[in-house]
Amino acid sequence: MQGEQPVRPTYPSLLTISTNAYNFTYGYDEMGNTVTKVGNGVNEYYLRDQTGKELAVYKIGTDTISIRNYFGSGLIGKADSLGNNYFYCTECLVSLINGFRGLISANLPVS
Repeated sequence: MQGEQPVRPTYPSLLTISTNAYNFTYGYDEMGNTVTKVGNGVNEYYLRDQTGKELAVYKIGTDTISIRNYFGSGLIGKADSLGNNYFYCTECLVSLINGFRGLISANLPVS
């Protein structure tokens, strides 16, 4: 209708996802970044820098960092609370050595 103001979400904004097995509620900041995740025994807070880049995931209740991110030229990998390291390979022309336990994703050259 003419003259009406558009409805804008208020922040923090919440999104709930429910299935027969899962029920999660995600909280978002004004830039659209996930800041909380609650449900099914999970209570997490996403730690971010001033630009919104995700630095780590903090588990509320256990007071532990469940995931921390590694940055180089962008996000290059993650480490979980068990000490497992996972790395992204964007060129895939390098050798993965010295305890790189998992490859999260790879962008392989297309011929």
